[in-house]
Amino acid sequence: MVRLCIRSLRFHWATPAFEPGGEGITAWIAHTFLQLVSLSITIVGQNIAAASSDERSENTYKVAEVILSEALKIQKHLKSQDEELIATLRLSLIHI
Repeated sequence: MVRLCIRSLRFHWATPAFEPGGEGITAWIAHTFLQLVSLSITIVGQNIAAASSDERSENTYKVAEVILSEALKIQKHLKSQDEELIATLRLSLIHI
């Protein structure tokens, strides 16, 4: 009677893959294999996307440096023009 109860006891946490018959274990192995392959493909894809993103951000940084350099040159030029205009106005006011 004790044997009958133990044999009839079914583990609810056990997947059908571990039940007798063999079909389940094949499906479980195939499923696990597909998961591992999918995980590898996902990781490779993420690495490619990260490398591409790094390259884009590096290019953006280089462009920003060029823009900053040009803006500083323009600012310096405008300052020298302001100084010339102020000097010209002072000379004009002195002669008035």
